[in-house]
Amino acid sequence: KIQAVAERALGDHAGAVVVLDPQNGDILAMVSKPAFALDQLTGSLERETWLRLVRDPRHPLLNRAIQGQYAPGSVFKLVVAAAGLQEQILTPFDRYRCSGSFQLGGWTFKDWKEEGHGEPDLRQAIVQSCNVYFYQAGLKVGIEAIEKYAKAFGFGQPTNIPLPGEKVGLIPSPAWRRERFGRPWHRGDTVNVSIGQGQVLTTPLQVARFMAALANGGILWAPRLIQRVESPSGQVISTTPPRVTGRVDLAPVVFAFLQQSLWGVVNEGGTGAAARLGGIDIAGKTGTAQTIRGSQAAKGQDHAWFAAFAPRDHPRVVVVVLVERGGKGGQ
Repeated sequence: KIQAVAERALGDHAGAVVVLDPQNGDILAMVSKPAFALDQLTGSLERETWLRLVRDPRHPLLNRAIQGQYAPGSVFKLVVAAAGLQEQILTPFDRYRCSGSFQLGGWTFKDWKEEGHGEPDLRQAIVQSCNVYFYQAGLKVGIEAIEKYAKAFGFGQPTNIPLPGEKVGLIPSPAWRRERFGRPWHRGDTVNVSIGQGQVLTTPLQVARFMAALANGGILWAPRLIQRVESPSGQVISTTPPRVTGRVDLAPVVFAFLQQSLWGVVNEGGTGAAARLGGIDIAGKTGTAQTIRGSQAAKGQDHAWFAAFAPRDHPRVVVVVLVERGGKGGQ
């Protein structure tokens, strides 16, 4: 039923939905659109049918949930916050001035809010998704710590879902830049990475595992598609137990701060306010990922993210939605 609901909700949008249980890694729904009729690939396959699928410019054969690699946008700000707090580089009380842009050398880095956010503290910067705050926080935390905690949360690595063709995304670093391009890392690169832009790439499933770790206190579960196999008579033939693949070493107070901040995104007039529901305590984070380098992409050109878990205090479900060219995550 959850799968059917997720498929209906995504509708005709290109993108992906991942729903999982943060307490054991169970995949409750996984949607990729545009899709294709599965029965087209059973039995004899006509040449024209195959050519129509592989030539379709919407790429229906791409499983976007595990093979689509996207900039995570502002969802990645939580990695910067976690790294800064755990390494005691940032505190919840740190404030940075945001007038709508940030100047670094000859470069101007914009905030999504033209008039700026004033002088928010860290929690307010998460709730309102203030870019200028995280430009400055990211420079203070440094790319080495950001890379360390991004990888601790499983970014840039496979989730080990038992499906073929999973992509691992990319967490750029100074060493990667030297090896790949033969040139040094610049502070402007750190600024871009700090808001999940630049060369950072993630899959929707990686973001779901990340949100699950934030929700459950740092446990990385291997995604589980099959709990057990039964015979027609009900005899259990095989079982797949839940499997922990890693733990994120953050102090409980850091997890508590991040969880409370994510609750504020939805319930305190933050960028995720549209996701607020009566009777369900939702915590989440919006993300808007630019798709065109060096330009202000037209409205509707950006990829839209929303990553959430609920209920806040005893999370049982993580929901991650990625809509290609969907505009702002808050929409």
